[in-house]
Amino acid sequence: MKNTINIFLLILFVTSANIIKAQDINWDLKRNIHGITIHTRKIEKTGNVEFKASMITNTTIDTILNTAANVESYTQWMSDVIVSKTLHDVNKKERYIYIETKVPWPLKNRDMPFYQKIIVSNKTVKIILTGIPDYIPHKKGITRITKELSGSWVFTPIGDNKVKVIYKSLFYPGPTMPDWILGLFTVEGPYKTLIKLRAILEL
Repeated sequence: MKNTINIFLLILFVTSANIIKAQDINWDLKRNIHGITIHTRKIEKTGNVEFKASMITNTTIDTILNTAANVESYTQWMSDVIVSKTLHDVNKKERYIYIETKVPWPLKNRDMPFYQKIIVSNKTVKIILTGIPDYIPHKKGITRITKELSGSWVFTPIGDNKVKVIYKSLFYPGPTMPDWILGLFTVEGPYKTLIKLRAILEL
């Protein structure tokens, strides 16, 4: 009986590891400069596009949490974000926020209300963002993103005052978005965001 349980646990562990591994493959490296790497991939079944941006910065988890909690400051370091505000605080770790992003002509600016949750463990801090398109009324002259939109930040201490940052986002670009604008969202935007964030964190 004991051997049967051990075999079952081994199979469960291997299966879970394979699932996790399968969820983190097929990334294409788009940029690796100034200590920042940008990967992208397309989810063929849904047409969604995902990016993963990472870096190591000289800072502390407390500094990062203070920066993340200041939603109104996102316009200072998140690329092309021109409006960022808190809509409703649920508690210290959960809130609803609003972000408007500038998009080059001839497209209209994009916006989205998000549910933001901060998850703190003994090893990492994770911030989850889930788009909620109908949380507030749509605004005239701005394109509300109505398809799936989600993102996350993972901050992992790796030494004295050093933190690894992983920034990911998944969204549906639609069939009419030109490749050069898609590149702004998946490569240029994340790269500029991490450059600006690192400058603020290392002040």
